[in-house]
Amino acid sequence: MTEAVQVPLTIAGGSEDDRIERRTQADLYRKGQHVYLRYSELEEEMGRTTTTVRLGPDGVRIIRHGDVRSEQTFSAGETHRGYYETAHGKVELATSTRELHMRLEETGGDVQWRYELSVSGDPAGMFTLRLSYGSNGEGQTS
Repeated sequence: MTEAVQVPLTIAGGSEDDRIERRTQADLYRKGQHVYLRYSELEEEMGRTTTTVRLGPDGVRIIRHGDVRSEQTFSAGETHRGYYETAHGKVELATSTRELHMRLEETGGDVQWRYELSVSGDPAGMFTLRLSYGSNGEGQTS
């Protein structure tokens, strides 16, 4: 893995009813065809949790370690099983990715995807997410 570089990161998305936008700093690593972004969660309910996002030709994988543990995978046209676990318990997740668009460049990148989420087998809705990092030091959504 290459040495980490700090980059600005913007995370935006949600459902029709609930939109979020967060900005933070992330450590960026590159290994082969994959880009890794690692950052500490800022929300109080996440406690001390570190999130790693792996971006590459096989899609997006999000792994959380710490007070909250979870794994989610997103690949266009595919359904993946994952989980979300806190001190209160563990729930199974399933994501069916409808669209996935990636632009990964040396100075930054932008990844957008739309997916259906099921929690413990029950439909939870359609969600969109967008990660923007680097790109002239702005990491802003457009």
